[in-house]
Amino acid sequence: MVIAVTNRKLCNDCFAERVQKILSAEPFLVILREKDLSDSEYEQLAGEIISGNDKYKGILSLNRPGIAAKLGVENVHLTIHDLRENGRPEGIKRVGASVHSADEAKEAQSLGADYLIAGHIFATDCKKGVPPRGIDFLREVVGSVEIPVFAIGGICEENFREPLENGAKGVCLMSEFMTCDKPDERVKLYK
Repeated sequence: MVIAVTNRKLCNDCFAERVQKILSAEPFLVILREKDLSDSEYEQLAGEIISGNDKYKGILSLNRPGIAAKLGVENVHLTIHDLRENGRPEGIKRVGASVHSADEAKEAQSLGADYLIAGHIFATDCKKGVPPRGIDFLREVVGSVEIPVFAIGGICEENFREPLENGAKGVCLMSEFMTCDKPDERVKLYK
């Protein structure tokens, strides 16, 4: 399984159309990250992406629960801090959390997370100069919880099977999906 994480700053074409192409390939989720946008800008962008296709509301995941509820989007992805501070949002079908340790993974599970994203596993340009946590870290997180764990960080065609072979339910990619030709076909490779 695969989760696509967005970053419009990496995208050189129409961002909303690219995200729609990714959604059309039906990955596990597409997380609309875009943390730098104001709430109104974020809501407008999310609305544009799901416009005309209610099916996307079940695949898109937002990081702002109030906007997700307002737009009828079924999924949210939160930091462990947000989940800790605010709890599991009501009326949301699937809640994910990003974690960076086995202790955070256990805490997120106890707070009602349905899945986790753990990383960063491999070296990545998104975290330049920060050493990756590696496969042993991933195994530790996976072994500490009962809910699915997705690996993130430096995932590519050459290495995506290694996290899966070490207990991850799936992988997350950002840069590749934001820059490649035919992102819908790339999603299918990782499904």
